Amino acid sequence: MFSLSYITNSFVNYISTSLPPGPPFVKMKQIINFQKGGTFFYVLFLMYYFNNFSLTSYLYLALHGTYGFLWLLKDRIFPDSSWERKITATSAVACVLFVLAPYWISPLLIIKDRVSISNFKLALCISLHTFGCVTMMASDTQKYFVLKEKKGLITNGWFSRIRNPNYLGEMMIYGTYALVGTSYIPYLILSVIWSVLFYPNMVMKDNRILEKEKGHDYIEQTSMINPF
Repeated sequence: MFSLSYITNSFVNYISTSLPPGPPFVKMKQIINFQKGGTFFYVLFLMYYFNNFSLTSYLYLALHGTYGFLWLLKDRIFPDSSWERKITATSAVACVLFVLAPYWISPLLIIKDRVSISNFKLALCISLHTFGCVTMMASDTQKYFVLKEKKGLITNGWFSRIRNPNYLGEMMIYGTYALVGTSYIPYLILSVIWSVLFYPNMVMKDNRILEKEKGHDYIEQTSMINPF
C-alpha cells in the first residue's frame, strides 16, 4: 500500500518533469537557475517601476538577490544531480507557474505597498537569512563532496543532528522573505510548497535511509528537520 507521501511525491514528479506533449528538452536546473539568478533584476525592476527605493526595498534586494547569485555559484561548484534531468515544455511552464513565480509575489507586495521595516525586524531578517544560507550551502557542500568520494549514509557534521539541514536552510531563507513583508499571502504560499514538495521528499528520503546499513539507528537518533 502506497503512502500519501509516496503518491504526492510521484504526482509532483510527474507534473514537474513529464507533462505531455513533447519529449523532455530542457534541464530542470536551467529553469530554476533562470528564476533564481533573475530575482535580483526582477526586484530592481519593481523598485524602479513603483519608484520605491526605501531601506526595506534595498534590504529585500540584497537578501533575495544575493541568495539567487549564491544558488548559481552553488550550481557551478557542487551541482545537485536531481536538477540535471530534462523536462517537457509543459512541465517547465508548470514549474514556473506553481512553484517559482509564487516566490516573486512577496517582493511585489513589499515594494508595491511600500512596506517599512523596523530596526528590530531588519536585524532579525538579516540574522535568519544568514543562518539559512550558511546551513543550506554548507550542508549541500558536505553532501556533494562526501558522496563524490564514497556513496553511503552521512551521519556526521551537518547531518549529525538532523537529516535535512539543506531543507531547514531553505525554509529559513524563504521564511525571511515573508518576514520582511506584512502580508499573509507569502506565508500561505510557503506552507503549500513546504507541505507538497518538501515534506514528501523528506519522507521518501527517510524510507531510503531505512534501507541502508544502520539507517534505522540514524533515524532514531536524529530529527527530520528540528535541530533542537
